[in-house]
Amino acid sequence: DINAVTGVVTLKASADYETKSSYSFNVIATDNGAGNLNSGSLSTTQAVTVSVNDLNDNTPVMTSGATGSVDENADTSTVIYTATGTDADGTAANNTLRYSLSGDDADKLIIDATTGEVTLKASADYETQTSYSFNVVATDNGAGNFNSGSLSTTQAVIVSVNDLNDNTPVMTTGATG
Repeated sequence: DINAVTGVVTLKASADYETKSSYSFNVIATDNGAGNLNSGSLSTTQAVTVSVNDLNDNTPVMTSGATGSVDENADTSTVIYTATGTDADGTAANNTLRYSLSGDDADKLIIDATTGEVTLKASADYETQTSYSFNVVATDNGAGNFNSGSLSTTQAVIVSVNDLNDNTPVMTTGATG
């Protein structure tokens, strides 16, 4: 809308970068002096484009599942889970996610903050621990949010350890019959 007297242009609804990143329109200024009203002969037109700034206003959404599995004795470089998420903000500056861990077994794991890949600090042993329980936190890395955590989401995860036939049998009876 434009105020015909002041020339102030206002939006009819709130701007949202993710819906529309700019608005283009023409402003026509007409001289309403004597003998010119509504004739338009003394007017000028100016094309205007208003860019909408992308604010960091969307919370991340986790897209990875809640479970995983790993064979016992797997190398510690084996990825046991990969966290993935999305952020609807429209620019890379505001939709880049960083991943971290919390929860019961977080101290036994390593997560790559950029890729979301989770590995074990020590090889899994089914006979010692049958699963790992942890939370993946995806935090929006956008302007005004880095390290504040206000735009983050958490996914509870359980990674099961697959039992392999890795133990030699032990005789428990005597040698006499």
